[in-house]
Amino acid sequence: MGSGISPDFKDISAGVVIFLFGMMSLEEGFRAFTGSLLENMLRRTRRLLPTVDNGKILMKCS
Repeated sequence: MGSGISPDFKDISAGVVIFLFGMMSLEEGFRAFTGSLLENMLRRTRRLLPTVDNGKILMKCS
């Protein structure tokens, strides 16, 4: 007599936890590697081109 939780649920839950941990580790690794360079570039780009204009530009290019 077990805990009432199916083995499939335990396997899926463990997989989700490992996936989320990996994503968090990957994010921290990118931040350490780039030194927030990517975030600063995106911030500058957003200041230069407002998001509404970005959408218009993308639609014209399509």
